[in-house]
Amino acid sequence: MDDEDLLREIDERLRAVLTPDAAAQRRIAARALRNTARPGARRPSILTAAAALVLLVGLATWLARRPRHPPSPTTLSISSSGALLIVDGDDGRRWVVGRPAESAPQGRYVIVVSP
Repeated sequence: MDDEDLLREIDERLRAVLTPDAAAQRRIAARALRNTARPGARRPSILTAAAALVLLVGLATWLARRPRHPPSPTTLSISSSGALLIVDGDDGRRWVVGRPAESAPQGRYVIVVSP
């Protein structure tokens, strides 16, 4: 099936409908080349540049406050002694894990004052 002639005909019809006339083309070109800048037209670009500068300064400040090198992971050594589990970190910290100590019975005192 050869439909190239049909496609060419459709393309020519679309171009004929969508192509503006010569007067419209001149108006479009004149409007595009006309200098329509007003004195206040630069204000949005100045505000945009100022906002971008503030954003960059904030980002630079945030990046400068971050630590340069992430902290190295702590090495843990685990040992057990009976029912106790002792965990020692290479930074000097120590955790002792085991049953809670039995609390001593609290005594009750009676103070008698004679008159």
